[in-house]
Amino acid sequence: MDELYALVPADTSEQAIIELWLKQKQPATARAYLHDLQAFRIAVDKPLNTVWVSDILCYLDTIGHMARATRERQIASIKSFYSFARRVGYLPVNVADVIKLPKKIDTLSQRILPVSSVHRMIALEQDTRNHIILLLLYAGGLRVSELCQLQWRHCIERGDAGQISVLGKGEKQREILLSKDTWQAVLSLRSPSASGQDYVFVSKLYHTARNESGKLDTAQIWKIVRAAAIRADIMEDVSPHWLRHAHASHAIDSGVPISLVRDTLGHGDIRVTGKYVHAHPDDSSARKLGV
Repeated sequence: MDELYALVPADTSEQAIIELWLKQKQPATARAYLHDLQAFRIAVDKPLNTVWVSDILCYLDTIGHMARATRERQIASIKSFYSFARRVGYLPVNVADVIKLPKKIDTLSQRILPVSSVHRMIALEQDTRNHIILLLLYAGGLRVSELCQLQWRHCIERGDAGQISVLGKGEKQREILLSKDTWQAVLSLRSPSASGQDYVFVSKLYHTARNESGKLDTAQIWKIVRAAAIRADIMEDVSPHWLRHAHASHAIDSGVPISLVRDTLGHGDIRVTGKYVHAHPDDSSARKLGV
C-alpha cells in the first residue's frame, strides 16, 4: 500500500483518482502524464475502471507510428496510473501490469557535446542574458526548470564568488558553488531595484498580462539553446539538458570525483552519475589490437 494515501472510498470518481495520482508528481511530469492519459481515455472511449488488457494492447497498436520515446512515455503513463489505482483500492487488479515497457536504448553518449562545442555555443551568444543562461546551464549543471525558478534570494555571496540554492526533483534542495567568473556574470544581471523575490532570468514579456512574474518559461529556454546550437554549427537537436550532460561528462573527464558530480547535479543515486563514465570510457580493448 502506498504510504502517502489511505484506501479511497468506493464511490471516488475517476477524475478524483487522476488528480490524486498526479498530485505527488513534478509539474512537468504531471502535465505529460495527464496528456497521455487523456489521449488514452479518448481512444478507448470507456471508463478507465472498465478497461481490460485487450483495450490497452489495441491502443498501443494505434500509436505504433509515433517516435519511440513518445510511445515509451505513453506506456509508462498508463502503467503508472493503473498501478496507483490498484494501490489505493480504486481497482481490484492492475490490468496494465502485464504490459512491459520496451527496453530502452541508451543514447547518452550521443547527447554529450565536446567541450569545444559547448564553449562555442556560449561564446557566440551576443545577448547578455542568454549568454549567462547558457553559461549557468553548463557551469551549474542545472535542469531547465531549476534555472527558471532561480530567484535572487537563492544567490548567496561567498567571498569574491558565491553559491546558488537550487530546488530539484523531489523538492530536494542543493547548494552549488560557482566560480568567481560565473558568479560575477550572474550578478551583472541584477538591477539595483531587484528584490530577493525577483527572478534572476527575466522574460522580455515582463509584467504582461500573460506573465505577471516576469519569469522565463522552459519553452523560451529551449529556443535560446536551440538557436545557440545552430549558431555554433551543431547539427544535433540540442536541448537544455544536453548542457547538464556536458557538465557531468566534462567534470568526470577532468578528474572531478564522481561523488562530487553527483552532489552538484542532485542525483539521488550515484549509479545515475556513473552512466557518464560508461558513456565516455577512458580506454577500450578495441585500441589494443594493433589495427
